[in-house]
Amino acid sequence: MAEDDRNQQTDAQLRRALRARQAAGAQRTKKHRSDWSGESAAIYCRISHVNDDDQTGVEHQERICRDVADRLGLIVDEDQVFVDNNRSAWQRKRKRPGWDALLAEASKGAAWCSPKASY
Repeated sequence: MAEDDRNQQTDAQLRRALRARQAAGAQRTKKHRSDWSGESAAIYCRISHVNDDDQTGVEHQERICRDVADRLGLIVDEDQVFVDNNRSAWQRKRKRPGWDALLAEASKGAAWCSPKASY
């Protein structure tokens, strides 16, 4: 491959990388659990199949998620727990209100999806 071809290829790769970085915006590059301390977070729990709308499965998931959040120092407000009980994720037309609410909150820029500071 000629030197000019290699330079053009390298330039194109750098331009693509720059566009990708700009499209991603300011992203967090947190490496250690202490970096998350005090940040807001949300929890999403879903069980595909349960009998009689039994809530124990999603409640167990929430407890596990809250334990992880506590270990990381994350703050999860009560209104930031989204649940879809007895909802399949693979059925394309199946409505998942909890998931839709989570996405709506994220698109509004909820505190748990916006960094407190620029990283």
